[in-house]
Amino acid sequence: MPDADAEGEPEAKAGLPPFDPLSPSSVGSREDARLKVRLARLEYEAQEKAQARQAEINLRLEVRRLEIEADKQVKLRQLDLEAMKAAAGPAAQPTLSQVPDAPPLVDSSPTTFD
Repeated sequence: MPDADAEGEPEAKAGLPPFDPLSPSSVGSREDARLKVRLARLEYEAQEKAQARQAEINLRLEVRRLEIEADKQVKLRQLDLEAMKAAAGPAAQPTLSQVPDAPPLVDSSPTTFD
């Protein structure tokens, strides 16, 4: 007399085909999965490259902006100095006769050591 469990098993397994590693459906689905994974990796790498390019562009733009700002500050300072010179006129600019003589840097007297 057959077991009730033995009879129930074939009915439960009847819904799924037996696993055959060489069956065309499993090979195709494996290839599909591999292709999907490869495509996802390629898309991810493309996004990373695009983000890296954008970051480099942003960095270059920021450096250029800072260079322009620095040049602007230098030019403004030069204009301020020129305006101060022009406003002061020739009286404010010392001539050689107006510059006081500086004391000598080196003492010319002989030094003796006892």
